[in-house]
Amino acid sequence: MSTGKEVIYESPDVPEPEEIELPKEPENTDIERVHLDLTSAVKRFAGKFITAEGVDFTLDGHRKLKGYNTGAYTIEFVGREYPEPETPDQKFNRLQMEILELKDELQNGGENKKPDIGLTQEQISELSRQLEEIQLIKAGGGAAAKKEDRVIKTADGKSQFGKLSLDALVISNFEARLNKLEKALGAVDDISGNLITTSGSVSGAIDDIKTRVNALNPTILEQTENRLNALMAKQKQENEKPDPNKEYVERVNDVYKMIVNFQNSNDLLNNVVKRLKTLAVLHEQAGTFSNKLNELHAAKKQVSENVENNKLILKELGDHIKEAIQDLRKEVNSERPLMQRPVLFIGGVPRSGTTLMRAMLDAHPDIRCGEETRVIPHLLMTLAKWEKPNHKKLLDLAGVTRQVLNNAIGAFVGIVIEQHGSKAEMYCNKDPLALMMMPRLAEIFPHSKFIFMIRDGRASVHSMVTRNVPVTGFDRDNKEQMLGAWNKTIARMYDNCKFLGPQVCLPVYYEKLILSPREQMNRITNFIGIEFSENTLEHEKHIGGEIRLSPREPSTSQVKNKINHDALDAWVGFFPDELLKKLDTVAPMLKKLGYDTQEHRPSYDHLPIL
Repeated sequence: MSTGKEVIYESPDVPEPEEIELPKEPENTDIERVHLDLTSAVKRFAGKFITAEGVDFTLDGHRKLKGYNTGAYTIEFVGREYPEPETPDQKFNRLQMEILELKDELQNGGENKKPDIGLTQEQISELSRQLEEIQLIKAGGGAAAKKEDRVIKTADGKSQFGKLSLDALVISNFEARLNKLEKALGAVDDISGNLITTSGSVSGAIDDIKTRVNALNPTILEQTENRLNALMAKQKQENEKPDPNKEYVERVNDVYKMIVNFQNSNDLLNNVVKRLKTLAVLHEQAGTFSNKLNELHAAKKQVSENVENNKLILKELGDHIKEAIQDLRKEVNSERPLMQRPVLFIGGVPRSGTTLMRAMLDAHPDIRCGEETRVIPHLLMTLAKWEKPNHKKLLDLAGVTRQVLNNAIGAFVGIVIEQHGSKAEMYCNKDPLALMMMPRLAEIFPHSKFIFMIRDGRASVHSMVTRNVPVTGFDRDNKEQMLGAWNKTIARMYDNCKFLGPQVCLPVYYEKLILSPREQMNRITNFIGIEFSENTLEHEKHIGGEIRLSPREPSTSQVKNKINHDALDAWVGFFPDELLKKLDTVAPMLKKLGYDTQEHRPSYDHLPIL
């Protein structure tokens, strides 16, 4: 930099300051803030300029370059503060300029304030001499003769630092030749570029010895100590001085914090505004959706009302159609004999729940059973007598064949079943002992089905005795005989039912009917082929209406009540222990049907499905 000229700085091509978008700087307490006083800087460098016209910057293999251009200056910043390392050439140039500046300050000390250091003119000259030796060694490390000439020329006094020692030149040349010889012999690795003398060289060793000798000089030691003390005192003064810009720096820091906070708030505010706008759009869409939803709800309500109205209309229409179909079926069925229609027979050993079963089916709107006819079992037993061998021959001679008898018995029984009560879509008969002739009934009525009621023989015998029910073949004064008669009767009916198969005959446990009426009635209606009706579970409500009971039947008083568990274990304690111990011999069908013959009060929850 020189006076009287326009200051020009060369710098890389970068955008103008207003085009540079500075990155966001986080608040960091580790950043050191330095205050620059421009006024002090101008006063300090007033009248100073940079000159480097005598410095040789020529590199190996390049054109000669000595000094800087007169029209422009290039300033290089090197040192520990900068990322690029300082090269030897840069270090040499820097030291040369610093020594010149120091020398200039000492020479002009009268005009300006002398520097507060203990340096003398002799020390400055010694520093210049050492710098010239470094330049000489650098120049002597090359291989070309031109460079050696240049070094000698420099040593002859062309340098601005004065005449150099010839001994140093001789030593430098000797060291250069020694290095060449080592390279030729392969004693050292080849290195590229200019030779830089280190502490291992001869000149370096000499300089090191000189430095150590000078360092032991008491005068130099005292000067060095004085300089250090002065520097420490000055540093202490500087530290004790109050910072005039402290308040200004604090204000700047506060403003900086406010700017950072404002920038963060600005970003947050932008996000909030965006969210509010999105929320407004969403709210508008929600309002539109709510209106459409209300319209849809109103339409759904209208459709539901129309559907309900149509359901009522369809239900009424369905009921009318169903009634018409039932009436039509009744009329059609009434034109056919009962032998050609489905007929249901309910039977079993007396006091086995046959009356309860027929009352529950009588509550169904499609079935009519009615009271016991009593004539059907007697007629079937008479038929059995007629077909004994001595009577059968006479009947065959008279042309009264089995088919003729079947037609006659079927017509008689059909008329009795159909006409002893009201008309119905399906008729049933409950004469318990009629199932003794189950195969013959199935032959006479080919579309018939049978419900075979099964009850614990101990409970059936107990009911016959306690209610004085007379049954042919049962002696109420002999409990063991009654159990044997029960066993014989139930065995025959069981065999008949198995012979006809599960599609024609359905075994039903009285105990299961009492414990699980809905499950059993669903099973029974599925077997018959009709729809289940809730009326069958509330038969007591239909007594006297659809259901007629005969006052002469022993079970009438019990059937009037709801289904209950009272009669399940009423027999407990009725039989002597001696008889109970031989139940498996007297009545083996009990065990075969799944009843517990060991417990005095058995459980009926685990009866099998037959």
